[in-house]
Amino acid sequence: MNQSGHARNPTKRRLNRVIGTAAGVVVAGALLGSGSAHACPKLLLSDSTEIGKQTTAESADYWGRTVGAQGFLVNHVMWDWQTDVGIDPESKLWRLTKTFQTLYSAAGATDNFLKVAIYKRHSWQDAAANTAVIANFAHAAALAKYAGFKGVALDLEPYVPIWGGEAGGPELAPIVARNAQAIGRAMRDAYPDMTLILVGDALHWGRMRQGYHGGYALALPFLQALLSARFPHVVIATELTFEKPDIENLAQQVRREYDMFAKERNVPPTDLTVAPGIWPLGASYEDKSPRIPPEEFGRRLMQAFGSARDYVWIYGFGSAWQTAGPYGAAPVTANFQAYLKEVHETVSRCRGAR
Repeated sequence: MNQSGHARNPTKRRLNRVIGTAAGVVVAGALLGSGSAHACPKLLLSDSTEIGKQTTAESADYWGRTVGAQGFLVNHVMWDWQTDVGIDPESKLWRLTKTFQTLYSAAGATDNFLKVAIYKRHSWQDAAANTAVIANFAHAAALAKYAGFKGVALDLEPYVPIWGGEAGGPELAPIVARNAQAIGRAMRDAYPDMTLILVGDALHWGRMRQGYHGGYALALPFLQALLSARFPHVVIATELTFEKPDIENLAQQVRREYDMFAKERNVPPTDLTVAPGIWPLGASYEDKSPRIPPEEFGRRLMQAFGSARDYVWIYGFGSAWQTAGPYGAAPVTANFQAYLKEVHETVSRCRGAR
């Protein structure tokens, strides 16, 4: 269930671009067809593929060529904060991740990210647990670099309490900030050129004082310290665009919220962009029916491509984009080809306009 009360599975939201500098945060952008020399944003999918079962040339061809995905937020590598991917390039997991990148890149899905979510509780007051989490993120960034991934995607939604409620109150803010800064530095040291994707709208819901499992109050000092690690590129994958059709204005809202936050909290300048998210298919793992008709999906996708600089993303809800997929055996929706047509036509139009 997301903050607006809509049930969903682990995944989230979107951003915007206008050339300029706001509150020391660099933003670059242009609307589709405006004559910008920038390349088109790339289309990322969340969920959908499963690295343990679909690291094959056939699967890569389906996702990259048939569907048109240009990258993935990849689950089941560092599943949660407590997962340690290790440091051995000869391990099965490291070799699998590199093979995934090789196969999927050849099919056009070049921009892949290790996705990490908050599925298990973490005690901020446990020094040993904090030390382990910092090391885990360092190892994940090292694996991403080794495999050729673009970076790490951190899903900040509290599937269990972590930002408030049973996890603790404002007295924990200094501890949270200290460990967030250490996490950021550890990832940057391991992968200096990495892109960090922040999945979801933790800042928005934190400032609104809304959210489940105790809300997002502690996510604010976490974000402040994490962003102070000076990642070369940060992408906010917003979910605010899931339920509303006004992609451009919502992206600008997310942009303004981060600009204000950076100014208020003295966050150092960072190249930060917004990736609009769309959730067109899937009501459950077995129900792959449309949430919006293909024409509306195409309209939103075109608007998202017009307002994003680097990435647009689709929440795939399990195997909603594949018959007999790893997350659900049911067939895709009857008019599935119409959704694929909108993907390919949008990408083609964008390339033609640029």
